[in-house]
Amino acid sequence: LSSWIGTAYANALEKSGAGGADIYVGRTILPLEFLEPQRSFLTALARRLGFALSSVAIRVLDLAEVPPEHIGEIPNALSVALRGATMPTDLCFEADAAGGGYIVFLPGRTGAEARDFAEGIIHALYGRLQAAAPDLRFEAEAMVLHDAPPEDAV
Repeated sequence: LSSWIGTAYANALEKSGAGGADIYVGRTILPLEFLEPQRSFLTALARRLGFALSSVAIRVLDLAEVPPEHIGEIPNALSVALRGATMPTDLCFEADAAGGGYIVFLPGRTGAEARDFAEGIIHALYGRLQAAAPDLRFEAEAMVLHDAPPEDAV
């Protein structure tokens, strides 16, 4: 699994160019084109190996009303928030081409843990963007992609 994640990560870096204002964004938020293949792979792996898999969908509300100069601040703020909240196995992807949606896959985390993660990320985003773009609004939805079997069933 670690080897696979490393390969996917290296391929995504190569494909995304990993450039921009914050070089870390390219390493934290992977391109949209990798989202569905990784979702399929992680879901199949969770079923096969029996671990919990949750995700959090993060959306910018009213993206059309966000001034263009603030659009680029969103992935930078999310990148910083993710650095403090994710584990090495968590993966974040763009979820739409316009830049208003992201999906974070949380292998090994239950639905309750994903909901806590979602609340923390939203709080961190508001904190990072309060001064620059106080009118930005976000929502986050936690989803369980696979439940782990109960511990006594193992």
